[in-house]
Amino acid sequence: MNRLAIILFLAAFQAARGEDDRIADREAIRAHIDSIYQAFIHKDLPALGATHAEDWRGFLNGSTKMIRGIDQYMQAVGSLKGPYGMTSSNCGTSILSSRVTPRSPPSSATVR
Repeated sequence: MNRLAIILFLAAFQAARGEDDRIADREAIRAHIDSIYQAFIHKDLPALGATHAEDWRGFLNGSTKMIRGIDQYMQAVGSLKGPYGMTSSNCGTSILSSRVTPRSPPSSATVR
């Protein structure tokens, strides 16, 4: 019985620790995304470049082909002369995938 109690305690402790790790990961991801938006808002090209890896791959809104690397990304972003540091053609939204299937937006504003 004593052994079972110890095993259950350790399992509960490990589960709680795993949730703490997820919370920390979630906050780090949100902070990174926020830093990208702040760079756009403040029209800070060096900060924007620093938020992306040299070998970044993805799409921007309105792009017709995959962007490969930080140089192409920064060229696609442009000089950030638009309102709030964003141009109407890209709006600074990136999709980190080499495959994108068009779909209608979700009906609710809930982030999933």
